[in-house]
Amino acid sequence: MIVNVPTPAGIATLVAYIATIPAANLAATHIGALPVGFGYEAPAGVYMVGLALASGFHLGSVRIMGGNAKVPSALGR
Repeated sequence: MIVNVPTPAGIATLVAYIATIPAANLAATHIGALPVGFGYEAPAGVYMVGLALASGFHLGSVRIMGGNAKVPSALGR
């Protein structure tokens, strides 16, 4: 029986991905709305969500921890 043991890099990536949730809440609370262009504004937390999704934290943690990611990330990793 083969056991996939999470690597330290996988655990760190997963922690970084999970840390974007409170970071988004803090940014929305303390910074508020920011201009995004064409006269529109978005909560500052949207930038943290973009960081989490575009950087592939969610898939990187799955791959490094020994899983098999089925959905490609926004950057094509």
